[in-house]
Amino acid sequence: MKKVIIFESIHLCIKAEKLLKSENYIFKTISIPQKITQDCGMCIELEDNVDKIINILQSSGFEIQIFDESEYV
Repeated sequence: MKKVIIFESIHLCIKAEKLLKSENYIFKTISIPQKITQDCGMCIELEDNVDKIINILQSSGFEIQIFDESEYV
């Protein structure tokens, strides 16, 4: 199941992108789904290695919100 990870700012989303790219993880950067918030912004969508990626982000100090696909599709 896909999940999206939301950050406090676009800047932090970009930092997370760089971290995940350096670790060769596969993910998509997408606009935050309107079902989650009407604010514009970016988030990361995951399908593989979800738990591992969440652990990496949290252990790197990122404060994140995680939503299952059923909550935003």
